[in-house]
Amino acid sequence: QKSLSGGTLTNVASQPSVNVTAASDGGTSCTVSPTTVTAGATTTLDFTCTLASGGMNGGAITIAIPSGWTAPQTGTNNAAGYTTVLGSSTAATPGTVAASGQTITVSGITGTGGQTVKVRYGDTGVSANGATTAQAAGGTASFTLQDKATSGGTLTNVSNNPLSVTVNAPDGQGSCSVNPT
Repeated sequence: QKSLSGGTLTNVASQPSVNVTAASDGGTSCTVSPTTVTAGATTTLDFTCTLASGGMNGGAITIAIPSGWTAPQTGTNNAAGYTTVLGSSTAATPGTVAASGQTITVSGITGTGGQTVKVRYGDTGVSANGATTAQAAGGTASFTLQDKATSGGTLTNVSNNPLSVTVNAPDGQGSCSVNPT
């Protein structure tokens, strides 16, 4: 500080500090669209995750795809299971998207609370071949999502985990009988 224009700058007795922390791990809230698909059909799923109030600084989100669904991949836009991260004016800044086995990982996410990260699994924006194929049997498919607010955080289930998609049997798969015959 300096009290006079001709004075000498000297350190103040107590230096001020600001401590900025990201949200706790697992604070993200996610949705999936659509919530109903047909068994064995090709489809695209959009996972939209809204960052918690503390945001993320180098954080990550993972999505575990159930067995029976096409394995996600990020290398070829005209091959099944193509996975991307979509941007928007309210989007956080995602670093990279990767896929390994049945898991999608978006890492290096930086953004403030309320910003979103949108992951498209089965992206057909370039080629219809990028779609994913739903499980062959009807029922419910559960997608497990985790997040960590910083690169050093611990992957933790998101607040509304798991996300469910209803998988309807294809048309013509039912049966009926008439009694008496």
